[in-house]
Amino acid sequence: MKKIFSVLLILLLLLSFTPNSLANSPDLELDQVSHEENYSEAASQLQQLNDLGYIDEFITEEDLRAEFQDSLNVNEENILSEGTYLVAIDTETDEIINIDELIDKGSQISTFSSNEDSDSISTYNSLLVYSVAFKTWITDAGTTTSKINHSAEVTGVYGVGTRPNNYTIIASIQRATSENGSYINADNSTKTVALKQVVTISAYINSTYYWKSDSMAYANYPNASYRADAKNEGPWLLNKKGIKYPEYTDPKSKKVMIKPSSTTWSANSSSSCALSTSDRTAYRTWYDKTYGALNWNDYEIHHIRPCKWGGNKDYSNLIPLPYSFHRSTVSPWWVNY
Repeated sequence: MKKIFSVLLILLLLLSFTPNSLANSPDLELDQVSHEENYSEAASQLQQLNDLGYIDEFITEEDLRAEFQDSLNVNEENILSEGTYLVAIDTETDEIINIDELIDKGSQISTFSSNEDSDSISTYNSLLVYSVAFKTWITDAGTTTSKINHSAEVTGVYGVGTRPNNYTIIASIQRATSENGSYINADNSTKTVALKQVVTISAYINSTYYWKSDSMAYANYPNASYRADAKNEGPWLLNKKGIKYPEYTDPKSKKVMIKPSSTTWSANSSSSCALSTSDRTAYRTWYDKTYGALNWNDYEIHHIRPCKWGGNKDYSNLIPLPYSFHRSTVSPWWVNY
């Protein structure tokens, strides 16, 4: 028994001194950043419309996910954004309806009036709601042939209003060299489609850019077409191999590893901003005093704007990153900037 206890004690001691361990350390909690999703808002709106008697169908978030008949097998890790939004039309007055305002007005009528002859709104008898699903994702991420893709589809139609003949989907992918810069089309498409027919567009990435995607869907009737505002997604910063810029916030200082302001920085051969041993010691001392001590065996000091791309060693440009995250994720992203 003593022998077994001794062996276990040795193992525990070895584990406790393993360098760069990421296990269960509060200092090493990375942001759990998943891709953007937007199904819940549309599902909530549909359920409220059902409660108020505007539509007969009761649609859940799971229903909206299942309705998207995306024929492509998309790796979850490479999805940038996905979801569903709704368009509402009063087919009696030929108006596009603001769904939130419709729900608010319907709720007031339901709450404050028990008189069946009281004022109502025409959309109880002529409302048509259709759902537009969208997805943006990367294929061949990490290679020189990576592409950004965007798909859109009218997935469902609800209510008692007159059904459209068909739908026109306008989809586009845009890119820019800065987050708030001028975006230009990398690919776009306008197609007239039936219900549940997917429209997909793609663009090769090749260079580092900020990317956006958008889609809109017109409901086409014999004498007119109706649409809501375009659904815009992004921007996402992708390097030339289609890898999304890593997101990280330092848990102690709350400092954010901000994105580069431009994708066209020129390489700089100067090494004047590299940290010397004394520089590292001074920064660690300053950080520990300002924000609380870190176990520096598990961290490396990262230049948010790397030296090669015009950075400096001002403390405003430095952030401690977990060793493994720095080496396996952040540095490789910059290699392909």
